Order: sequence, then C-alpha cells, then structure tokens
Amino acid sequence: MQAALLREGDAAGAVPVTKQIGSSHASGDIFRSVWARQNSTQEDHQQQLAVLRAVEEVLQQQNISLSAAAYFAALLSTLDGHRSRSITAPLPESEEKATAAACALLGCVIPKAPRAVLHKKLRMSLEMLDELAAAAAHSQAIVKSAVQCKEQLLLIAASDSVDPSSMCKSAGALLPLCTDARPKVRKRALKSLATFLEALAESPASQQRNYAFVCETIAKFTTEVLTLVNARNES
Repeated sequence: MQAALLREGDAAGAVPVTKQIGSSHASGDIFRSVWARQNSTQEDHQQQLAVLRAVEEVLQQQNISLSAAAYFAALLSTLDGHRSRSITAPLPESEEKATAAACALLGCVIPKAPRAVLHKKLRMSLEMLDELAAAAAHSQAIVKSAVQCKEQLLLIAASDSVDPSSMCKSAGALLPLCTDARPKVRKRALKSLATFLEALAESPASQQRNYAFVCETIAKFTTEVLTLVNARNES
C-alpha cells in the first residue's frame, strides 16, 4: 500500500513546497510551525521533526518531489502501518509517540493537499483514522491528533458535498469521545462535531437548496447516533 500511495502522491501534480528559510528542507510552506520549534526541548516537538525527516528521506530516496500530495500520501501510509500493528497488539511506547507525531504532521498537510487527492482518499483516510483512534484509545495524544485530522477532512467533505456515507460514519465515531473521561479529548471531540455540523448547515449544498444531499447526510448521521444509543442500551 505504501508504494501505491506514494506513486499517487507524486502523480497528483502538486506544486513542490518552497524551502524553509535557513533550512535545507523543502517543507517550509507546510510545516512552518514544526520547523519553528526545531530548537524546542519538548519531546513531542522533537518527535515530529524526527518523523518529518524520516518521511522526507524516503521520498527523496524514491525521487518523489516534496509536494503536499506526496507528504499526504506518505503520512497516510505511515499511519496505516501503525494502525495495522495496533490492531493486533498494543504499540510500544516509542511507536505510540511516532504515531502521535505522524498524526500531528498529517494535520499540517491536509489544508495544503489538493482537493482532488483528498476526495479520492477521503473514505480510506477517515476509516484509517477511526480505527487508529479506537485501537490506541488509551493514548490521549493519538486520539486528539486523529480527531483533529478527522475534523479537517469532514469540513472538506461537507464543504464540497462529497461522500455523505463516509462523512457521517466518521462523524458518528466522534460521539463516544464527546463523553470521554479525559477533558482534553472530550473538548476536542465536541468542538470537532460542532464544527462539522455547522459546516454542513453552511455548505454550498445547503445554500444552493440542494436539500437532497443535506437530508441524506443528516439521515445517515442520525442513524449513526441511534446505532450508538442502541449499542449502549444493549450493553
């Protein structure tokens, strides 16, 4: 899967990002906030830099331009590998930290990636993030970063009126997190869910009176809510 994702990212034709001032890396436009903290002593900041350098090294070894599409594909592939391993057994602490860092980097890339690439990988991306957050539910850092990435993808889906089924299934997965015992996770999930519903109401489909799309989306989301409620009642 990794090779396929990287080829798609390279073929997407995104404009290569410009070099960061004072840095040898060609990722300044996307990861400006990450490079700005390169002298930070905080472990999570250093972990993000380590993962970013590793991703860039792989892309350069494969002669793939350092573009937003390529970063998106590479980080998706990296996270999908972590997801696969986390399903079978708990991730080692070092890999958990790398996973959280990769999620944070993905959150930097999504706003810069071509919409066509995001649309094509929307379902796969949302499903992967949902499974990753569920498998690593004990890790607050992973869950928070995954939810933030989901919010960005859901906003794009709502704004562009694409794939209501995947959109609502993933939005429904936020519901249990809205009552999570951890305040930061709960706050993040509530904000993401509220932002998604607001974006749906203000989407072009709604403004253009494309009520068929809006009603379908709301109906699917309601189904997700009822499924969750029934599951809790049965337990």
